[in-house]
Amino acid sequence: IQPVFVSHYINAFGLGVHITDPQWKGALAASALPQDIAYGYDASLAVSTLLPFKMNNDALYISLSIVKNELRVNKEFVLSMHALSDVISYLSSFFIVRIGDLFGFDTGLCVSDLQIGDEIRLQHDHQDAISLKIL
Repeated sequence: IQPVFVSHYINAFGLGVHITDPQWKGALAASALPQDIAYGYDASLAVSTLLPFKMNNDALYISLSIVKNELRVNKEFVLSMHALSDVISYLSSFFIVRIGDLFGFDTGLCVSDLQIGDEIRLQHDHQDAISLKIL
């Protein structure tokens, strides 16, 4: 798929929160063991319902922010359609991409030092998409 045509394949996106244990992940890395074990416990991934893209100056964009215990913990993250188009175009050179396929991308945004009782909200356009309470 050429980057200019990628927007014809995308009509929605979802937001996800992936929770890992950094101490466990570090211990696995130090022991030269696969770090993916640190991702595999119950409820380590929460995903929102699919949300529609919004247009801004004829470009699709995703606006994402994280709120922990009522405090924003990151600057607003905006992903341009141009960057997304390049990635999906590149991936399509390795396998067939069809309308309805799902892709996961890591934004690099993170919340550290979660404690029992913490509340995390993932927001798109300042509206809650996912709300979690750490138990």
